[in-house]
Amino acid sequence: MNTPQRTDFRDKGEQAGSTAGRKVGDTLEKARDTASALAEKAGEKVEGAYQKAQEMASNVGQSVRETASQVGDRAHEAYEMAAEKATEFNDDMLRLIHRHPRQAVMIGFGAGCLVGALLLGGMFAGSRRA
Repeated sequence: MNTPQRTDFRDKGEQAGSTAGRKVGDTLEKARDTASALAEKAGEKVEGAYQKAQEMASNVGQSVRETASQVGDRAHEAYEMAAEKATEFNDDMLRLIHRHPRQAVMIGFGAGCLVGALLLGGMFAGSRRA
């Protein structure tokens, strides 16, 4: 009982199914292409970010090295200046002691007595509290 009307409906149904299948296939292909393009762009962005991070790390490392070198140079200069000043002070004190030996001995004796009194006074003061 294949009537021409049923055959016509069947042909139209097959045609509609075929068209829908093609459209779904085209849509899936477009979606796949879009996803592929997005993945490629994301990969490029990640690669770019990675390269920027490497550059920044390299720049930071270089800055740290330069700063450490500068700090080291300044510390060396400060040490040299302090050593020079200490040597000058020592030389001045020795000249002063050579010029005034009696006064130097008396000052040393007085300073020793003062330190001794502070230490002994601190020891006795601590024992009185207990």
